Amino acid sequence: MQRGTNTTRGAELAATQIGLGADVALQLAVSTGIGILQITADAGKLGVVSDVNQNGLHS
Repeated sequence: MQRGTNTTRGAELAATQIGLGADVALQLAVSTGIGILQITADAGKLGVVSDVNQNGLHS
């Protein structure tokens, strides 16, 4: 699998960090970041995108 293409892994990593107390997740990994943004939105946390405006994904 290519780097940056596993949305499930991104979600797992974000959920772990939120569980440890993170309030913000910085998404740097293209498709993997979609999982990060979904988990942060579901948890009411802030997901920051680095490369493309994705405001409409999880509003």
